[in-house]
Amino acid sequence: MPRYYIGFLDGAKYVHHLVGIAPSNHGTQGLIAPSPAGMILDTTATSTLCQACADQHAGSAFMTELNSIGDAVPGPSYTVISTRYDEVVTPYTSQALVGPLKQVSNLVLQDYCPLDTFEHDQSPNDPNVWSLVSNALLQSGPADPGYRPECV
Repeated sequence: MPRYYIGFLDGAKYVHHLVGIAPSNHGTQGLIAPSPAGMILDTTATSTLCQACADQHAGSAFMTELNSIGDAVPGPSYTVISTRYDEVVTPYTSQALVGPLKQVSNLVLQDYCPLDTFEHDQSPNDPNVWSLVSNALLQSGPADPGYRPECV
């Protein structure tokens, strides 16, 4: 987790701007998974599949420690790009970071491109996400929330 490096391993002096694509900043409540009854929230999958998944579960010891120092430490700027259709980090709003506007921007893909239905694992391959990332990296601070990509 990059925020662990930044906040606990002295990484803040090396990181200028963290751009997170669908990050589990505050953990996940569980996976949205198919079942015979339809889509359900599976709260056990994150702890049975892998240790890293268990660590990213909301309320885990790791998440508690990670967030004990606040969302944004002094130094770097932070941009979070999330999707309303995230089936891994649930609810998707748990990805947002709290911090001053001059340091933190939280962007929801569908606020910019309403017809874009990309999910968690597909987000890094989405050209609209690329556009938001590119814009964020051109800023001297976090992403400009007023930027409007040409949605494809």
